[in-house]
Amino acid sequence: MTTLEILAGIACIVSAALLFYAGYRAGLNDGQVSGRTEATEELVPTHQAEVERLQRANIAQHLVSETDRDTIHAAVKSLHLAVDTFAGLRANDKANGARWIVQQLEAIAARTLGRHPDTERVDYLERMHTGNDYEDVAVYIPVGPDYHGAASLRDIIDHSRSLQQAVEVRDAA
Repeated sequence: MTTLEILAGIACIVSAALLFYAGYRAGLNDGQVSGRTEATEELVPTHQAEVERLQRANIAQHLVSETDRDTIHAAVKSLHLAVDTFAGLRANDKANGARWIVQQLEAIAARTLGRHPDTERVDYLERMHTGNDYEDVAVYIPVGPDYHGAASLRDIIDHSRSLQQAVEVRDAA
């Protein structure tokens, strides 16, 4: 073998190795991009559902019902007695702790009276159900002729409620 043949052989081996490495890197990058895309596509609906659940929980956390408010006021009265008792026994740290709890309960009692939006949706569905027992119940949700689908049952119920409210407003006029 001549020197030229040896150098050509080495060049072929090096070029084959470089081509293999370039193909390996391109495949690795494509796989990573594809994996990220698939993971994003799978996580977005899950993430969206989790965001909606947390928003509903946040709404529910800030609403107080009449019975909750009455219970809180009864607890505040009892805690005022505890504050006076602790103060009379010179247990000032316990009295201050009870005063702090009273302040927190009064802040909760001052929150807006309201109902969770899902409670209103369920009440709407109860008005729309047909059947005379709970072994065989059908729920009728009118959506109108211009309905093009929704992402969730909540969206369908809200759409139907808005249609019914529009009909009620039109009939009242």
